[in-house]
Amino acid sequence: MAYSKKRLIAAAMAGVLAMMSAFPGYAASRKKITSVSVSIKADIEPETDFGQEIIEIESSSNRYSVDGYEILNEGFYWTEDMTPEIRITLTADDDYYFTALTKDKVTLKGGAEFKKSTRQQSSSVLLLDVTLSSLQNSLKDMEGITLSDNGIATWPAISTAGSYEVRVYREGKIVGTSLETNTNSANCRERMMKPNETYMVKVRAVNKYDPTVKGDWTESNSVYISGEKVAQFKAEGVDICLAVIQVGSDPASSVYVRNKKKACAYIGVESRSYELPEETSEEELIKLVEELNADESVNGILVQLPVPDHIDEDKIIRTISPDKDVDGFHPVSVGRLWIGEKGFLSCTPAGIIQLLKRSNISIEGKECVIIGRSNIVGKPMAALLLRENGTVTVAHSRTKDLKEVAKRADILIVAIGKERFITSEYIKEGAVVIDVGMHRDEANHLCGDVDFADVEPHSSAITPVPGGVGPMTIAMLMNNCVETVRK
Repeated sequence: MAYSKKRLIAAAMAGVLAMMSAFPGYAASRKKITSVSVSIKADIEPETDFGQEIIEIESSSNRYSVDGYEILNEGFYWTEDMTPEIRITLTADDDYYFTALTKDKVTLKGGAEFKKSTRQQSSSVLLLDVTLSSLQNSLKDMEGITLSDNGIATWPAISTAGSYEVRVYREGKIVGTSLETNTNSANCRERMMKPNETYMVKVRAVNKYDPTVKGDWTESNSVYISGEKVAQFKAEGVDICLAVIQVGSDPASSVYVRNKKKACAYIGVESRSYELPEETSEEELIKLVEELNADESVNGILVQLPVPDHIDEDKIIRTISPDKDVDGFHPVSVGRLWIGEKGFLSCTPAGIIQLLKRSNISIEGKECVIIGRSNIVGKPMAALLLRENGTVTVAHSRTKDLKEVAKRADILIVAIGKERFITSEYIKEGAVVIDVGMHRDEANHLCGDVDFADVEPHSSAITPVPGGVGPMTIAMLMNNCVETVRK
């Protein structure tokens, strides 16, 4: 007997329904599971074998349960460059079955990403293929931190850590700012100089691939430092000497030199001052710098800029030894900055970065506009902002539509050298404004490149002049002086 196509289909459907009714798994009374949600917590250490990882997978649903996982990656052990892939098995309760689930129907908590889902065993089992966070972004928990009574903190190295942050605590209160080190040890003596007190440190790792990824702070043991031990620290200490050279008597330069001397005295750095007359020749200045280069008792050399017109500024900068270039202007220092090597950083740009960070102003992903392209501020500022993952534009005297360029900025840094040049017309509402300039107006008052009174109402944060960038420049100079004895 011949059946029409329509009747053949109907007969086939009836046969399938009859077959389904014969198996409990296909009972018509089963309810659909149309979405799932699982929480995944993974602890995977690079350079360990498969199976040593700790992966916890949970679900709060009473309609299905988690029945384990399998590793989909090839190989036998975890490496830093891996992105873990696993297959999670979910089993439905007897009264339920899984429908076909797409990405929008699968909720993954814990940073995992959905790849695909597959149903098995009459839709009673759902296999979820997911990827976990790259192991490049992982950080093993700190452990085994030891603080000795000599002020040295040590800990086991973490393979994915590029650096470590260290905090020193005295009687439970933090001492100074965090130390940073690229090794698995830190000399904490300078923060342990108060006698008859108990100290400890906290350390956290910073990921070498993504510095925004940081571990948890972990404590060391406690150490009691006696008066005798502090005396030993002082006896073993290192003296630091900064030579400051000023040619002529430029008023702004005199202010900066005076403030630098005060800062040296404040932190215990010896300051040698060389105040030379305006008519000092280039040869005389070069000879003095070369003598200071050779003087082992001098750690840092600073020639206050600008120098008189008859002296080649670039030639003087190149004469300073790169190992004593605490201003960060030498071509070697600049080169190290641009290729990301450790070295002296130009003080004003470095101070601005610290000012933003310590004001909790994020740089990453922000539109950063620098007005001014000098070797002292504009160019090194661009390099440091790029290090912090900012999107950087450098504007200058030949920039077209400067106002429109400036108004793009989330962070606007002005080093144009013109008194109160930047007004509110250059500012995007809510922008952060950093004023590097310093001038004396007609009333003999200090002011900057930004018209503070006009711009301040339109900004979310703004630096004053004086009292803004200037102190940070001097602070970073002192930091560079200290770095000369850490090299």
